Amino acid sequence: MPLSGTLKTMPLPDLLQWLHSTRQSGTLVISAELDETFLILQRGDLAAIGSDNPALLNVASQLLAEGLFAEEQLETWSSSDRGGVDILTWLVQTGRLAPDRADRLRDDLATNVVLDLFFVEDGSFYFTGGDAAGFLCSEEIPGAVELKRPLSVEQLMLDGMRRLDEWHRIRRVFPSSHVLVQALPGDIDNPVWRQLLFLGEPISVGELCLHVGGSRYFVLQKLSDAYSRGLIDVRAAASNAPADSTPTTAEMLIASARTLLEARQFEEARALLLAAANLDPDNAGTRELLRELRLEHKAFLYQQLKPSWIPKLSVPRSQLADLALGPREQYLLTRLKAGLDVATLALTTPLGEMETLRALFKLRHAGIIDFGR
Repeated sequence: MPLSGTLKTMPLPDLLQWLHSTRQSGTLVISAELDETFLILQRGDLAAIGSDNPALLNVASQLLAEGLFAEEQLETWSSSDRGGVDILTWLVQTGRLAPDRADRLRDDLATNVVLDLFFVEDGSFYFTGGDAAGFLCSEEIPGAVELKRPLSVEQLMLDGMRRLDEWHRIRRVFPSSHVLVQALPGDIDNPVWRQLLFLGEPISVGELCLHVGGSRYFVLQKLSDAYSRGLIDVRAAASNAPADSTPTTAEMLIASARTLLEARQFEEARALLLAAANLDPDNAGTRELLRELRLEHKAFLYQQLKPSWIPKLSVPRSQLADLALGPREQYLLTRLKAGLDVATLALTTPLGEMETLRALFKLRHAGIIDFGR
């Protein structure tokens, strides 16, 4: 039986604890602001993870952040023909990365995504029970990263509590993304400090996180470690500048996104706001506009796709293989045979409500589906 609610009424740690204790298998969709994150559970533990925000699952950024490869190497490898496999699998196959290291990177990536969700308060969840293996074999989960063995949710809970405690300590040193940092001379095995030393000039924490890539928490943790060793100079926040100073990059992105939102160019506004949120996650204006965009976009989609309408294929199935369709669109086309209406599809697919509506809208716009009134 599906389970849904808000993270205010049932925080994620409590929800995961219940799913683990009852040994549930299925897909848990967490919707927060513009991101939808997919946690695939196998008997109560985490078997795979996915997200409609590619930046959250960017393994290449993680490889750079941890100093395992140079940027030039990854740029070359990312553009090479890997036969459809992900970059970690390809690196293992070509002998550039040890298999156990690749497994740990996937585990770390999944752990960071889940633990970052512990800080989310304004969001919703939807859990669809079912065979986890069935979800892993299908392609409906955006950018799914499958783990070699399920991660213990109990261990994730313990790590989450420790991270919350450590986060409060880190924020006392780096209270906002505008704080300026600069590496001082020294020598430690710290990839973030080395990146900062290479840059040579003061840079805001937000810009450094974008430059390094990977998990924001990872960057701040490494910064905090270098600071405790006396190798980071922390300066006054750039946000203390006079009111008539030049707008920050994040502020310009937010202003452009608002203009696009007023013009109902939702996808374009979404891309700018995601960039602004990555650059300055502490900006209250970004979060407010993200919520506004999500609500307006959902209302617009329901205007275009009435809840009672039943989507039907409008092209021969034999032509589908020749169309450039993403995994979400391909998955939804398999559900059309059941004769479900828009509302039922939006609330019962593992994609989540927003992603289902976006995919249906794309299929209709491309003339691949039509609706029975």
